[in-house]
Amino acid sequence: MKKRNKKYRPKLVMRDPITYVVNGTKKVSEEHQQNLAIKHSMAMTKFLQGNGDKSDFDIILGCVNMSLCMTEMFFNDNHRQTFLNGKAALKSLGERYYKLNKFVLNGDEIKALNLCIQVCEEYMRNLLVKEVEMAINEVQRRLDNKINVEKIKRAA
Repeated sequence: MKKRNKKYRPKLVMRDPITYVVNGTKKVSEEHQQNLAIKHSMAMTKFLQGNGDKSDFDIILGCVNMSLCMTEMFFNDNHRQTFLNGKAALKSLGERYYKLNKFVLNGDEIKALNLCIQVCEEYMRNLLVKEVEMAINEVQRRLDNKINVEKIKRAA
């Protein structure tokens, strides 16, 4: 008997497909928008006060990555350079973290990251839940396949 080539993956079972479809056609709720805005603001505040840690770095990095995917997928690359500047700022911030063992932002990085967060929050006001989920899945796919992934160099 011949061995199967494919690994078995069970089929996704949705409890309520109608609600899933209907919720996908709605805009992101005000409550979720406010929660995201608070998370982004708290992370940036911690960075500015010098109390930032890796979880805050991950929050801002997720914001920039997701917004970059949303730009490429839904907004014809209107703010692509803004998010590329934000990624560059995060990369230099991460490299500086490995040198100083502390997150320290300079003025240009603060401007770039604040602009990224503002545009991300505006995107969240204008997109549907389904589109945000598509962007999240695209970010995950890129991370899994190492597409546009930049490693932060550790200081020797």
